[in-house]
Amino acid sequence: MKVLALDVSTTTTGFAIINNNSKLIEYGQFSIKDRPLSDTLYAYSITEKSLKLAKKHQVDNIIIENIYYASNPEYFRTWARVHGGIAVQWYKKTRKEPIFMMAVVARPKIGINGKANKIEIQLEIAKRFKLIKDEKYYDFCSKFNELLKQKKAKQLTRNQFDYRVKKLSENFEKEINLSEHQADSIVLGLAYFR
Repeated sequence: MKVLALDVSTTTTGFAIINNNSKLIEYGQFSIKDRPLSDTLYAYSITEKSLKLAKKHQVDNIIIENIYYASNPEYFRTWARVHGGIAVQWYKKTRKEPIFMMAVVARPKIGINGKANKIEIQLEIAKRFKLIKDEKYYDFCSKFNELLKQKKAKQLTRNQFDYRVKKLSENFEKEINLSEHQADSIVLGLAYFR
């Protein structure tokens, strides 16, 4: 049994093909940076790419990170359109409803704190699937732990901490080639089989 797991975002959608033995078959992302597309065309594009992957790997179901409250209503609107597009087209092709799962529910199912920072998820997935050398892993862990110490010592405001963690996550993506969206999609796929 195989599933396609999707972490949908407004510009980047992470995907992972996972089987019931927790084997990571393929992962990646669809990115439309500085997208000139309307929400409808973006939803269509992501839906078509997702269904093409599902067909290629003959998946049994699709797992989609559920929509959560966003402070920006524009994000919520885009997510709703993409989620709806994928759900309707998947149902039309298979007569199966996709599974919607919150990341905060999926993470604990595979031993990750539900409220973990994106970099923590990237680190855990990279280590678990041997996508990172030990030296790099410990280097990024050390950098993250230093930020935690600075935050605890009140040397960083919450905004400063969040900004630096985001930058660390972006650097991790560049160096290791595992984005936060890819990592979360892998988490969703693994959690489905737990």
